[in-house]
Amino acid sequence: MNYMGKILSGLVFCLMLLPASVHAQSTVYRMSALRHDDYVNGNWQGKDSAEFTYNAQAQLTGRRQLKGNNTTWDPFYRYSWTLNAYGQITEQVRENWVSGAWVNNTRYQYVYDLTGNTTQVLYDVWNGSAWSPTGKVSYSGYVGPLYLTKILYGWDGS
Repeated sequence: MNYMGKILSGLVFCLMLLPASVHAQSTVYRMSALRHDDYVNGNWQGKDSAEFTYNAQAQLTGRRQLKGNNTTWDPFYRYSWTLNAYGQITEQVRENWVSGAWVNNTRYQYVYDLTGNTTQVLYDVWNGSAWSPTGKVSYSGYVGPLYLTKILYGWDGS
């Protein structure tokens, strides 16, 4: 494993890069962590940090956000992504850290056509015991990577 650090724009970002995959004399690196510090009263203080997870194909499958608490890093929220065989996101779930446990917050589900274009994005919110539909976006009329029609729908609870 290779680890590298870098200072950017007066903020300290610790970028730990891990080899994600090796293909005939090349190595692909993916970011595994990101950190933001503030310089306060002559001291660097941790503000927030993110950790990233990848699957065996070096595709991003998770992000955990931490927030600095003077001397410790406390969990804040996390995202997890489920991918299909083509590496496209089929589901994104956000969970918040509440009273020492991860609690569901929002969920997006993605639907694709046979050529890999996004046709729908379904949006749900956690109501405390189950996912509650909240909205939907439909896409159609693709010309290359661009869509011609985007329709937003909202659920009224019925």
